[in-house]
Amino acid sequence: MSDFRGSTLYSARTIKIKEDEGFRTYYFYEFGRDEQHVALVAAVNSGKAFIAGATAPQSKWGDDGVKLRSAAVSLTVL
Repeated sequence: MSDFRGSTLYSARTIKIKEDEGFRTYYFYEFGRDEQHVALVAAVNSGKAFIAGATAPQSKWGDDGVKLRSAAVSLTVL
């Protein structure tokens, strides 16, 4: 974990998905700030950024984090 401007970064990684025309790269970040826990996925297509995220209070993340993380990672750019 690292601390960046008041946020704690839990995970940062790229996810490459094979598509018909090649590979698309998605960027996954999971971090906490104050009492919030956030999972965020971003991708770029034709110069436009697409972002999906899910957040919950840190106290609820243990119960709901897997579902919320899955919801964020479900982003698909067509």
